[in-house]
Order: sequence, then structure tokens, then C-alpha cells
Amino acid sequence: MKEQSWHNGTETSKEAAEAALPRVASQKERVLDFIRRNPHSSRQNIADGTKITLQAVCGRVATLIAEGEIVEGEAKLGDYGTHVKTLSVRIKGDFFL
Repeated sequence: MKEQSWHNGTETSKEAAEAALPRVASQKERVLDFIRRNPHSSRQNIADGTKITLQAVCGRVATLIAEGEIVEGEAKLGDYGTHVKTLSVRIKGDFFL
């Protein structure tokens, strides 16, 4: 298995990362699908809409941004009165705005 950046290299951490991989991949697909269907969503919108914890959504979003699958937009006033960045899916070098 390719060594993942989210484990610290110890055997215990590597085993935990490998065991979590199916769940992480499933969450990543759910997050990406939600953004496709709901462009300009915030991380909190995604967490609310998918019933995935906000912490897990943030991890999946970070991975999707690093892989170039999604991009962050400008900050806007979110549902809870704080400024949030919206997310859009990248398509063939461009992205939905």
C-alpha cells in the first residue's frame, strides 16, 4: 500500500490508517458528490447535508483540494454568522463559479 501522508509512520498508526481507508474513501466520494450537486457549499453545509462530522469533512476537503478535485472560493457570510469559504468542483482545468 502507498504510504499515506496522514499517518506518522509508526506501525500502529500505519495499521489504523489502512483500516480507515475504506471509510475515508467513502466519505471523500460523498463530499465530492455533495459539492457537485450543491456548488458553493461551505464545509458546514457539507457536514449538515451528508451527516459526516465537520472534522471529517475538513479532512476530506483538504485532500480533495490537494488532489485538484475542488477549489475554494471567496469568503462569504455563512449560516452561523461567520465568514466561510465556499467550495466548487474543478472541471477540465476550469471550475464552477
